[in-house]
Amino acid sequence: MAAARVILAGALAHNMTRSALSVVAIALGVALGYAVQLITESAQNELALGVQTLSGEADLQVRGPRDGFDEQLYPDLARLPEVAVASPVVEIDAKLADRDDMLKIIGIDAFRAAAVQPALVAASDDRLDLLRPDALFLSPAATRWLGLAPGAAIRFQVALREVPLKVAGRVSAGEHQRFAVMDIAGAQSNFDRLGRSAAQARSESCRVSRQAATTTPSGSRR
Repeated sequence: MAAARVILAGALAHNMTRSALSVVAIALGVALGYAVQLITESAQNELALGVQTLSGEADLQVRGPRDGFDEQLYPDLARLPEVAVASPVVEIDAKLADRDDMLKIIGIDAFRAAAVQPALVAASDDRLDLLRPDALFLSPAATRWLGLAPGAAIRFQVALREVPLKVAGRVSAGEHQRFAVMDIAGAQSNFDRLGRSAAQARSESCRVSRQAATTTPSGSRR
């Protein structure tokens, strides 16, 4: 009888340990799955926020290859009857000259962007800074990352040459996205993107996407 109790107690203890380990394993699995879900949702939210920041109120984006499409297409898009206003854009992943990091440069036409991407147009004391080819405006996240105040110089490596630019201020957009905004002509000339661009537009009707599809060149995408 005593032997039976010992055997039964041992079996119960073994089962309890195994059950406890199973419960712990299940709890860890649930916690891991929840953590993955939170990370995924956070990444998706950051991506959506980044897209919303850069696209502003645009209903349509027309992009070409990595270096953009021929800017001669832009007038054709802007003249479409379904397009209320179009804004040319140049996006460049520029390498900082003094460190192994990249900073996204967004070249805009400040007058056009005000109607499509107003958060990218800086409120500068000197409005001519918006048009100067050597002036750029940092997002709040880029300002914290680089630790640069207005008036500071920032250098970029473009092929075998260095391009010095001046921090003219900040834009309100980009609390969590690191980028800089400058005049589109300055971005094209400084970073060897002459004649290349993308476009964003606000439409008068949903037909603009179908109409634009007939005018976009091979290799471009909406």
